[in-house]
Amino acid sequence: MELFVFLDTNILYHILHNTPRTKKTLILLEENPGDYVIDMVVHNEIIYTSTMHYLEHRHSIRGLTR
Repeated sequence: MELFVFLDTNILYHILHNTPRTKKTLILLEENPGDYVIDMVVHNEIIYTSTMHYLEHRHSIRGLTR
């Protein structure tokens, strides 16, 4: 039986950005090999969260205002 592993935004965030949980996340993925599945919503969320991460750390912008 083939194993599919769904990757959520939290997993990708910790891989892309060096956080205290990055090492645990990579170990979790190594211990659960298989085909990784990512939904299009997760693509959108990781683009948004990564953009916000960049703006907060590079330009000190917090949140979005109208």
